[in-house]
Amino acid sequence: MKPKQSLEWIKRFETSFIDLNCKIAGVDCWPIARNTLLSIVLPKSRQGVDFKYGVANRSAIYFIRAIMDFFSFKKADLFVLADTKFSENISGSIYLKDTYAISKEAEGDCQVSVIALQNLFIPNNIVGRESCRSVFALIFISAMLAKFSFIVKFVPALSGYIEKICAELSSAPMLINSSVSALRLKRQIYNNILFCIVASKFFYYILGRIRPKKVYVVCYYSILGMSLCAACRQRGIPITDVQHGVAGENMRAYSGWMNVPKQGYTTLPDSFFCWTASDARAINDWAQHTSRHEAVVVGSLWRNYLMKQSLLREAEDQWADFLLKIDRYEKKILITMQSSNVAPLFVDVVKRSPPSYCFLIRVHPGFLLDKDQNYTDLARGYPNVFFEQSSQIPMQLLMRHMDLHMTEWSGAVIDAYFEGVRSIVISKASLDYFEELIAEGKVIYAPALENILQAM
Repeated sequence: MKPKQSLEWIKRFETSFIDLNCKIAGVDCWPIARNTLLSIVLPKSRQGVDFKYGVANRSAIYFIRAIMDFFSFKKADLFVLADTKFSENISGSIYLKDTYAISKEAEGDCQVSVIALQNLFIPNNIVGRESCRSVFALIFISAMLAKFSFIVKFVPALSGYIEKICAELSSAPMLINSSVSALRLKRQIYNNILFCIVASKFFYYILGRIRPKKVYVVCYYSILGMSLCAACRQRGIPITDVQHGVAGENMRAYSGWMNVPKQGYTTLPDSFFCWTASDARAINDWAQHTSRHEAVVVGSLWRNYLMKQSLLREAEDQWADFLLKIDRYEKKILITMQSSNVAPLFVDVVKRSPPSYCFLIRVHPGFLLDKDQNYTDLARGYPNVFFEQSSQIPMQLLMRHMDLHMTEWSGAVIDAYFEGVRSIVISKASLDYFEELIAEGKVIYAPALENILQAM
């Protein structure tokens, strides 16, 4: 099922299932169960090669440091949960994008920020490294304890709820039509709820040490993000989600919540910072019926920060020679990847295009590039194809030099929209995720090679 169809089914389920909501140890369980189901069956970015830390031989040292970080949190005004995959490299320095913009604004108000990163290893060239702490130990321990989910059986209220929910969800059409078994779903829901309960207690301890006035999370709908939301509710601290990718009325984490308690869910953020009015509208459609949740349009915090500072000019100077090189091509096309492999359809596009077109292929930030046969063919046989530079130049700068953007269904479509660049999307899921932009002609759906070539 496509995202829109799956969400419509979930909405009907939420309005018809009587015992939908259950709170255990301050953790609302339904958002976890819902996200678990939809994240399993809906399209997701795919990793084709195993990710390995480049510091594997020193991982024990970094893990010890992560444990020390857990006990080193100190008083601060702001607390931000993020990940280094949401970053840009400018002149050899790593900027944590939205997180950096938030911390700099706080600094201007004489406020102190603490940044919690999910990584085991925190690079020394992160700007503001002194404010960063690893919560990898928290993740690792919570994940290990979640493997003992059988202990939930001894909590009748929780186990009974999960069994009842899973019995009803087993008939979900998106589950029946997928390769995921009802047993696997139930096991994952058990694990995720237990993880969230455990991790929320760790965050409760951390927040007690920091005592922040505000908390921000980049991508709340990971189980870790939901754990932080629950801990913030228990501490009475407002938490805001910072949009980082696809949202809108057909995105599972933001839209279609039909049975939210008046006081809101503890495992959802209090407020949402959104890129566009349509993103905010999808949230406020249901949030307006609660006393807790709301969405605010702020645009891209990182882009807004770049517009006000000299960083973009610094990056342009850094990449001046390369940008001059590609500007000589008749048409410059950016392809943003959704996995570690280049989509075969995009490979065909490159091969069918004239040599006066250049293609910049940008790797997904969460994945390593799989240097398979398609990569080898393009890297060696086509001098108008660029991989390395495309993934290193800040997105906003790169888009400003592009004539066209192509992807399966990446949130980079919104980055292109902000810079006035039209996108071509090829995935059926993109019909739902970018429905309004497609209707407005800002995005073109082209599922076949000839469609793409014609649109180009």
